[in-house]
Amino acid sequence: MLFLASMLGLIAVGGVALSAGFSAEPDESDEAEDQMDEALPDSATNKTTPMDFATDGADQILSGTDTNDQILGGTGNDQINGYGGDDVISGGDGNDDLHGSEGQDKLSGSAGDDPLHGEDGADMLSGDTGDDMMFGHNDDDLLLGGDGDDEMYGGDGDDTLQGEDGNDALHGGLGDDVLTGGAGQDVLFGGAGDDLISGIETEDELGVPDAHADANQDFLNGGTGDDTILAGEGDVVTSGDGEDDIVLGDWIADGEAAELMDFENGKDQLLMVYDLEDNPDPEIDIVADTQTPGLSHVFVDGKEIAMVHSVSPLTEDDIVLMDHADGASFSLSMVS
Repeated sequence: MLFLASMLGLIAVGGVALSAGFSAEPDESDEAEDQMDEALPDSATNKTTPMDFATDGADQILSGTDTNDQILGGTGNDQINGYGGDDVISGGDGNDDLHGSEGQDKLSGSAGDDPLHGEDGADMLSGDTGDDMMFGHNDDDLLLGGDGDDEMYGGDGDDTLQGEDGNDALHGGLGDDVLTGGAGQDVLFGGAGDDLISGIETEDELGVPDAHADANQDFLNGGTGDDTILAGEGDVVTSGDGEDDIVLGDWIADGEAAELMDFENGKDQLLMVYDLEDNPDPEIDIVADTQTPGLSHVFVDGKEIAMVHSVSPLTEDDIVLMDHADGASFSLSMVS
């Protein structure tokens, strides 16, 4: 029989908390930058040494000091290293190579196709426009893709990676990471650790999953660890090793079904999120595929939500039905 889990209050599911009243989408870029400002010590925000290197287009090699520096590149292809201190570095125009080095640094690629390296410290990297490559390296980093087709690597630590616009590739690496693809056809790899991976977008004001905000097919891979994966319409999910939760819902009802490639009965579970106030008794049907062994089709009220590949036949015991809790939106945040 189906298990109904109430979302009133706060409940923990597979290392992730779901609560009513907030958004499943990680913070937007401006809010995330504000949070990073608050996280930096006073010395980083109030005692910064200005170093404005506006150039006429020549390629520059620029270096910071052991204090908190502000370094601005010009219109050329610049190489900038902040070294010690909590630095603020902007590449400007051109294809710039930025390194934060030590400290809690803020790196902005601006225009161009830029490689950004946070290195030591809890850093914030923003690609802005262009096809950028971002590496958090050590500590708990925040990586924001911006426009363009970006490639992002969290490295060590519990990192947050947001692809935003474009067709992005996100790699969490080590630690318990949060990965969100955003718009475009994205590829997300959680790597090691208990990761939260999202292939869905949300409506700006309501904060609930929008079935048509991003109809692009994403590829979501949990890697090792007990992961939570939110799949949108047409997404392909490989949960990997561990006891994983795959979250689907009525945001797929009018779109293409998600496909789960390696569901392990008895270890993984399929969480179906529905507004049970408007639809108190959704009809769940599991239909075995007649052509492909181990493939099951999951229908909710006659609409296909998921195609599930599993060793054993999928049963209702593998599915947890979850309420939107009085129609409110919900949030997903990692539980320490």
